[in-house]
Amino acid sequence: MRLIAAVAGLCAFVAVAAAAPTEVTLRLRHEVGQTLRYRAQVSGTGTITMLGDEHRVAVRGRFTRVERTRSRAGPEAWEVEVATEDPSLTFRAGGERQTVTMQVPTLTQVVDDRGKVTAVRGWEAAAALLSTPGMGDAVRPLFGLVQVEGLPEHAVKPGDKWTAKAKLMQPDGSDLEVEQQFEFVGWEDDGGVPCAKIRTTTAIPVKRPLPAEVVGMQVTMEGLQRIETTSLLAYEQGVLLRQKTDIKLDLKTSTALGPEAPEATVPGAVSLRVTVALALQR
Repeated sequence: MRLIAAVAGLCAFVAVAAAAPTEVTLRLRHEVGQTLRYRAQVSGTGTITMLGDEHRVAVRGRFTRVERTRSRAGPEAWEVEVATEDPSLTFRAGGERQTVTMQVPTLTQVVDDRGKVTAVRGWEAAAALLSTPGMGDAVRPLFGLVQVEGLPEHAVKPGDKWTAKAKLMQPDGSDLEVEQQFEFVGWEDDGGVPCAKIRTTTAIPVKRPLPAEVVGMQVTMEGLQRIETTSLLAYEQGVLLRQKTDIKLDLKTSTALGPEAPEATVPGAVSLRVTVALALQR
């Protein structure tokens, strides 16, 4: 039986390998009226140190990302509405548990077949994604990161690497430009659908104050956010099937003790590891 199973597994591997092309031109294809629904699971752990106290934290959440192609915006461009439905996040610190309401605006993007976004409408800078200190920065790139440059024009093969620019829409309404490193890892089968596996890495500097009316104190943050995303793109259909994003957020914080002594501050830190897994509902 073991021999039969091994032979069957080898045959399946050979069949997938034989079906994979030598190289492929990566494209994201849309059709007017098309609706793609992605179920997302959020999980994470970390520590937050503030005013000398360290708190271990954990986060669990879910949401549904819905992409609706409304109309054509050019020869190879479409107007796509991106909505986040039923978002919820449970935050634990020590023995306390809090369910946080996420406010994610519905966006309308003009996007081409390379994934390049040429216009965004509907982003409300005043709508804070989360009120929990540090946690908003951990998940913000999932909703506010917009591709300025898209997939390469030329065909690529496993092992190829390239870079592309994106911008992060920040809470104050400004845009932060970041560079993304891409690697075509190889071919992978997902439920019988041949896919290109692509890894993306991004480093985003973080330096800004937290809203005093939200946290009740004057707190500034500075550090780095590292993001690694692994995507499975069904290259024949031009549709993203799965995506896993690992986020590492490491910040130093400084908390002012009061307006009467602005020079007196207490150092702290935020260290979070958050994973978000997206899967197309088929």
